Amino acid sequence: MHRRIRPLAVLFLFPVALLFSGCTSTETVVSNTLPYEAQQRINTSEEFDVDLEFEPHPDAETITASFGGAESSYPINRPFAGKLEQLFRSKFGEISEDSNNKVMVEIENVNTNSETGPPRHRLSMSVSVTVESNGEENSRRFDFRTTIRPKDEGTEYTVAYRIPPEPIEEFLMQYIVGIDSFLDSNLGIEG
Repeated sequence: MHRRIRPLAVLFLFPVALLFSGCTSTETVVSNTLPYEAQQRINTSEEFDVDLEFEPHPDAETITASFGGAESSYPINRPFAGKLEQLFRSKFGEISEDSNNKVMVEIENVNTNSETGPPRHRLSMSVSVTVESNGEENSRRFDFRTTIRPKDEGTEYTVAYRIPPEPIEEFLMQYIVGIDSFLDSNLGIEG
């Protein structure tokens, strides 16, 4: 015997299917400390006292990547500021607001783009660094970009992606390594 489903019955089943499926939002925690290996490579200098000024960017407070309705967010300002501070404390012993040696680090811009199929998240950032020492001022701009593949954390009923922290850590470390080298060359610090 062949049974026919009435159109009205299909209309009642459809909302039930929608009720059990959906998109979720995830948040990635990014470390604000330097990896141990990176700390070991920093040339130190006790003869300099340095003041650090960091200017974050409002768009880098929380970055949200969207993949077909599923969202994953991560911070840039806070972990970058923490890594910078640890770099300076490891390199100079402390940060001194009264110092004549000043280093200004500013996130000038942040650009992101997310794609679905396959999911990808592109991140680029421009950071300017200015060193004032002995009456001289030298500046350099660092521009890096990366493409991140989110991890699929979805289930049968939900769509969920998470931006893994490792690519963001590696991305930020490019700036830290560049800034460290720039400080060495401008302040005459040798390893």
